[in-house]
Amino acid sequence: MNLEKMVWKMMRFRPGFSSLSVLLFLLIHGLPLLTGFITKTLLDTLTGKRLADLNIETLLGLMITLGIIQLAAAFSKVLVETTYEYALRILLRGNMLDWLLRSSSPFPALSTQAVTYFREDVDTLIEYLQVWLKLVGHTLVSIVALVILARIHFLITLQACAPMLVIVGLTHAARLLIMRYRRNNRLATEQTTSFIGTLFSSVQMMQQTGAVVQGVEQLRHLNETRGKAAVKDSTLTSGMHALNRNVITICIGIFLLLVSHYLPGGSFTIGDFSLFIGYLKLVMDFPHVVGELLMHRQQTNVSYARLAGLLSTAPVSVIAQHRPLHLHKPAPSAPGHPA
Repeated sequence: MNLEKMVWKMMRFRPGFSSLSVLLFLLIHGLPLLTGFITKTLLDTLTGKRLADLNIETLLGLMITLGIIQLAAAFSKVLVETTYEYALRILLRGNMLDWLLRSSSPFPALSTQAVTYFREDVDTLIEYLQVWLKLVGHTLVSIVALVILARIHFLITLQACAPMLVIVGLTHAARLLIMRYRRNNRLATEQTTSFIGTLFSSVQMMQQTGAVVQGVEQLRHLNETRGKAAVKDSTLTSGMHALNRNVITICIGIFLLLVSHYLPGGSFTIGDFSLFIGYLKLVMDFPHVVGELLMHRQQTNVSYARLAGLLSTAPVSVIAQHRPLHLHKPAPSAPGHPA
């Protein structure tokens, strides 16, 4: 099973939560489509370019109502996503632990090393799933916005695809570096965690042999190595995010200059200009999410390969096997144990 099939299997666990998450995302990011259209109508009415069927007070009331709905949707989305993420963590980690306890194969890692598999690698898989859900919402919103913008000016709208090509190219060029930094970060964290476990289990022996100072120095060395690897990984991730955002911001500035060129000629009204600014921001979020997905994919590939190594003889898909979680009622007792 490849990574995308694994993510799809995770998405089908509690499909109501994943569908509701996308729906709430559409409400949060789709309502600005209506707000932008109301703003356009309001400005055109104030400048006398076009007469609206509704008066100004009604238009302002609609904007306030949409803002309240958007705020309620954002609050609901936090609740839904938090519940969904915790359920997925319980599922993945529970399946991993269940297989490792039942397997007759030797444990492929020290118990202290397994902490990074159960913590960071599982979280990375869930983060990748969340980016996919975000991409679905952004895609639908961007399609609607692009269709409306194309009806205003097709050539300028066509240029909105340029940032996505630049971002995809930059992320593809940095893919090997992204994977190497993430792999080094995970390995350094694993070694540090493993050594801490060894220290705790060997305290008395180290005191008797006088190796306490050497043990502390070794821990300091491992922790410095882990810190440097973590900083490189985090800096590259933040740098790619910043680079994507800056490419988008520069492109928005260029597009606005192109759009403003048409204002004196009368082919653009002030309302059209306002609509173009608002919708362009929604459209430009799409290439940013695409770049985020590509970057997360390289990082998730590292976690996916590590989990495959941990499970050794079992397919990685075993950790996403659907099963009841018993979150709201007591779990049944294990075979051979009293309830």
